[in-house]
Amino acid sequence: MTRRLCVSLAALLYLLALAGCRTASGGFDGEELSKTQRIVIADAGGAERGALTEEADIDRLVEAVNLDNWRIAEKPEGLTPSGTLTLWQEETATALLAGREPEQRELCTLQCYEDGDYLTIVTGVVDLTFSIPQETAAYLRSLWT
Repeated sequence: MTRRLCVSLAALLYLLALAGCRTASGGFDGEELSKTQRIVIADAGGAERGALTEEADIDRLVEAVNLDNWRIAEKPEGLTPSGTLTLWQEETATALLAGREPEQRELCTLQCYEDGDYLTIVTGVVDLTFSIPQETAAYLRSLWT
């Protein structure tokens, strides 16, 4: 019972933290996404198709995915994964790192689908599915084809 309560509380805290990223229109503003330092693009089979590391390339991706029009949605059954974008960011330099280089850590993975305009953000704690604009879904699919 205690474990179930702790997991539920952790999920609630995570969702509250995500609420801080919401805009007045109910979408997401992309500020956190634009802080990403590396985005690894992989196809449905997991084969790496490329990586974005330049700030200008990441900014263009953030602009192209039209985050303002993403809406939380329930993922329909039977969607076929088409590819992923895995976001990486260097850990924050603190006094605790004294003498060692900060490492890049995985923030989350964006799972896209072949047969629907949906995207799931996989964090390892809570997975959130969004309905995304058709143009955004087509653009993301084009990254790994």
